[in-house]
Amino acid sequence: MKSIRLKNSSRGPAGIRAALAAGCGLLGLAPVLHSAEIIIRPDETESKDTFAYSFAGAPPWVPDLRPFNFDTESETPPGDSYGDWLSAGTTASHAHDTVTFITFDYSELSGIDPDDITSVVLRLNVVNPATTIGHGTYPSVSYPITLETYFIDEVGEGDANLWLEHGIVVNNVVTDDGLNWFNQPAFSTPAAADEIVTGLGTVEIDVTAAVIAHLDSTVDNNGFAIAQESAVENGEEVEVVGVFDSAAASTAANRPTLVVTYDE
Repeated sequence: MKSIRLKNSSRGPAGIRAALAAGCGLLGLAPVLHSAEIIIRPDETESKDTFAYSFAGAPPWVPDLRPFNFDTESETPPGDSYGDWLSAGTTASHAHDTVTFITFDYSELSGIDPDDITSVVLRLNVVNPATTIGHGTYPSVSYPITLETYFIDEVGEGDANLWLEHGIVVNNVVTDDGLNWFNQPAFSTPAAADEIVTGLGTVEIDVTAAVIAHLDSTVDNNGFAIAQESAVENGEEVEVVGVFDSAAASTAANRPTLVVTYDE
């Protein structure tokens, strides 16, 4: 029987697998690939996730209601830690529009060839807006919402504090250097197919192509922006919006998670 020699070269695991496949083909055998999974789920200290809130039309006698991302550092109203959540909502009046910004550290994927990645899913846990950010209600089968996921176009010098979780605006004047509705980064290029949300619990966004593009440097990893496609109201004329657990959630399984599946 003809012997097959695998040359130890610098072409890496992908090249070796190709050689194995070719060798198996000569022998009439099917190559065996095993799937493996890496879960990236940062906690609050390691995460980069936040959201910007338009909060237009706040009454002048409530100066603490401002267009910024609610966070774990400046609790408004006192005792409510809005940094436990993220939000992607579009409202008819645009007075309560929100956009989530999130990025992940891919260092755990450093030894994986992007060509071997078969699936990357971004998991978010949908929660009730009424008991979290205090505006709107959650999506349902009867009143679904559509989430749009975009690449953040660019993080320039002015966006250095994008991930700083307090961007306070009082009387349309920015009083510190964190993210707020007015200085949020631009986003325009879709990073995933639209995802329809029909209830509470886990929603999965397929970001396979986007993460591969980040890893092979086709697209800079500036993170993702997640927005609601259009305004939705339920039968009681209550606005339906998306609110999710953030990396600050006390239940680790509910935090934003990237699930990467690859062949090894």
